[in-house]
Amino acid sequence: MIKHYFLLLLAVVTFTTSNIQAQCSGCTTTISNANSANQLVSSGQTLCITSTGTVSGLITVLAGGKVCNQGVINSTNVWVGGGTLLNSGTMNVNNLTVSSAGSFTNNASLDADSFLVISANANYYNSGTQTNLAFATADHASTINTGTITTNVLYDSIGDFINNGNVIVTDGFANGWGSYGENNGNISITHDFANGYNSTFINNKNMSVSRSFFNGNNSSFTTHCMVTVGQDWLNSATVLGPTSSCGGFNIGGISSNTGIIGSGNTHLDICDAGHPAGGFDANSGNVALTTTFCTCVNSCITVGLQEVAASSKMSMVTLYPNPAGNMVMVKYATEVNGALLITVKDMMGRTVLTQKENSFEGTNELQLNISGLAEGTYIFNISDSNQKTVSKLFNVVK
Repeated sequence: MIKHYFLLLLAVVTFTTSNIQAQCSGCTTTISNANSANQLVSSGQTLCITSTGTVSGLITVLAGGKVCNQGVINSTNVWVGGGTLLNSGTMNVNNLTVSSAGSFTNNASLDADSFLVISANANYYNSGTQTNLAFATADHASTINTGTITTNVLYDSIGDFINNGNVIVTDGFANGWGSYGENNGNISITHDFANGYNSTFINNKNMSVSRSFFNGNNSSFTTHCMVTVGQDWLNSATVLGPTSSCGGFNIGGISSNTGIIGSGNTHLDICDAGHPAGGFDANSGNVALTTTFCTCVNSCITVGLQEVAASSKMSMVTLYPNPAGNMVMVKYATEVNGALLITVKDMMGRTVLTQKENSFEGTNELQLNISGLAEGTYIFNISDSNQKTVSKLFNVVK
């Protein structure tokens, strides 16, 4: 179900910035100063806003029309109803709608309170910065992001949302009603994530959900990396991991499964911070024998997880207790004397603790003060003088 043809579309979009002048040629109307009039751009017309131009009236782009903005658009309403809008300037809009097979490419700065991409063949491509109160892709429209999107809420309803850049959702993210979502970059969600109503979501890179994760209503969620869930994790549909390596969830709250976990040819790891018997707080569903519990270590770039390097002189690195409260003990063995660097990162990849230690040949043990860390999942890294690193996940519970 993965739509690889989006990658071809994305390759075409990357040329937009370097070719903006060529695409804006043939201007039928040019605005190079302040203009408050409403703008209706019809078939065969091209409205060009130069770097010195500012448009503050309503903008409507009909099928066959084109707007090229290199200046400023300050408007209460912009509607791309079948035409094309290319932005390499600044847009501050109250309401922005792309519909009726319209196309909008943002290569610069967009601030839109409400932004809706809706109807079949309506497309939005973002390689710049985008800020919203609400952003939605619906009714067979598609969004591809290679830039940065910051929005209070994000909805995907019978649409396609592909992220190859950075997405920051300060409230909730809902992927529902037969939608397709794919993350190849970084997604950070402050509140909840819900995948439901016959939808598919594939997570290939870094994803964190600060509150709760919901997967249900005949939907499928596949992850190739470890997803952080700060509170509850609830599944009543299908959750899968990759066919090679491992992927799964680090869960801070209740883990409940009434659906399907894993399959015979995938590797899914479930790590509940409370380490309940059987791996789940509550389970009445089907769990594949390939499912593991708190053993997955993978190489998601942002969170910095690394597998043990073969050339490292360290071995037998263990952390206990796990979960821990104010102190955690680290036990490791090394073949040589030398200096070690210990770092602890949160699941956004930020370094929250650093400590230097001298090690001696044989078994070593040290105590790490984690009293200043909030509850959650962290990555413990211990590096030798050759900068070879061994990483472990651990949980903090207060």
